[in-house]
Amino acid sequence: AEYPKGSVVWTRDTTLTESVEIAKGASLYIEPGVTVTCKSEVQVPVEIVVLGNLYCMGTAEKPVVFTSDTKKPADWGGIICGYNSQEVVLSHVDLAYAGATPTESSHSFQNKLYKTSVEDGLPAFFFCNTNGSFVMTGCFFHDNYNDQTYLSGGQAVIYDNILADSGNAANGGEGINIKAGCKMDVANNLLYNICTNGFKLSNAGNSESVPLSQFVAYNN
Repeated sequence: AEYPKGSVVWTRDTTLTESVEIAKGASLYIEPGVTVTCKSEVQVPVEIVVLGNLYCMGTAEKPVVFTSDTKKPADWGGIICGYNSQEVVLSHVDLAYAGATPTESSHSFQNKLYKTSVEDGLPAFFFCNTNGSFVMTGCFFHDNYNDQTYLSGGQAVIYDNILADSGNAANGGEGINIKAGCKMDVANNLLYNICTNGFKLSNAGNSESVPLSQFVAYNN
């Protein structure tokens, strides 16, 4: 494949011992069949913080896999996108064992993403740019310690995914958690063994000026 000049491309399996931050305006492409293994025995949980763009180009035969070395929920943080993240593609992504609680040294905390406190674990996937867009299709999210998705902005389609075995007894965990500022079609998804709610819909947003969400869901 050909990629825009300046793009970072992961073509082979990789192990992360520290967080990866995709800078504003930059793009990371992950090719089909690549497995990303996050180490769990680290001082600061591994996160993939997307301030730019992320394209996980998996296929049904060769998914992009995000996993951990010990395969336990909360081994690593998750994919956390910033307020200037323009585009994210999650095509046939197998993502598991996320949901770790950040520290004050975590990239998500330093960039003031998700929450400004560190008492809660991260969602497996977080998107917040009301002017950004993402697609999530053919994915399998499972065994994540908190929300599978937490969406507080953006235009998106979420379809043909399986979200299974999420959350924990202490804090719960949603399947698809949609706040204000979103315009989304959500269709043909299977949500199984979600700790709290399959869908959680809220008029809360990331600022008082965020518009109410437009949300169309069918065949879930």
